[in-house]
Amino acid sequence: MSRKVTLTVPVDIVVRDRDVHVLALVKKRSGASSHGVSASIRSFADELDVSLDTARRALASCEEAGYLTVRANRMENGGQLENTYCVTKSGDGVIEAARRAGLIS
Repeated sequence: MSRKVTLTVPVDIVVRDRDVHVLALVKKRSGASSHGVSASIRSFADELDVSLDTARRALASCEEAGYLTVRANRMENGGQLENTYCVTKSGDGVIEAARRAGLIS
């Protein structure tokens, strides 16, 4: 007989400093909204004072790890708008762990 159970297991993970700061910025910008925040990669790079490529890599890394979801937005004529970024439940866990460790405020 098998049954479903939910377990919370503490696991040590390695997350890059830049990724933590990107997650914290997305969370800060989205506020209480569960829909995330629409922003350009350039705006993240400028606010974090990193290069455009570094911001792009950090966002891609967070998405690949499952800490962030990215949704492309399009105009009616097919033109691209800013993407919408939303921190996942896993990403929230990373942010809280970073706060407890004193990496972010």
